[in-house]
Amino acid sequence: MAATRAARGRPAARKLDRDAVISVAMTLLEQRGEDFSMREIARWLAVDAMAIYHYFPSKGELLKALAVRQLEDFSRAADAIPRALDANGRLDAVCEAYLAIIRPRPNLVRLVAQGLVGDAGLAQRFAQVFDGCLEGRGLDEAGRALARDTVVDFLHGHALAGDAPQVRPWTDGVAAIVAGAARAPARR
Repeated sequence: MAATRAARGRPAARKLDRDAVISVAMTLLEQRGEDFSMREIARWLAVDAMAIYHYFPSKGELLKALAVRQLEDFSRAADAIPRALDANGRLDAVCEAYLAIIRPRPNLVRLVAQGLVGDAGLAQRFAQVFDGCLEGRGLDEAGRALARDTVVDFLHGHALAGDAPQVRPWTDGVAAIVAGAARAPARR
């Protein structure tokens, strides 16, 4: 059966959707950092470059979508963590889930660390997941924010360092951060 031809002799484009664009962009981001173009994504997908802009009006919007996808993946993983774990077990499980999402994506971690997340609802959900692990530890709202942000930055550093997934030296660091936040003077 002959391939279907589109206008001007081009092969007909395969099914293109948001997920396909995100998948290729994630691959290119991790292979080359931010040094990829929308045209390159189009070449990978065998579509006209303008087709990519139907889903993402700019590369910046596409990069935000990659960060949002990472947070969605983390939120789903966090929801699967058993509620019956004690506070320390839950925090360790949440950190482990987050590291599993970010460890294979160091270039995306760099973008997220720059504050690229544009979806306030997902950012709030991200904060809630970590904050839920910090309840009952004597932290006020500012203390929880300090502990959460420091733990997340610490996990980003750990992921960027490239430690093997089976190595868990991060657990002592997370415990020290939370203990330090609990002893920090009240913030106003």
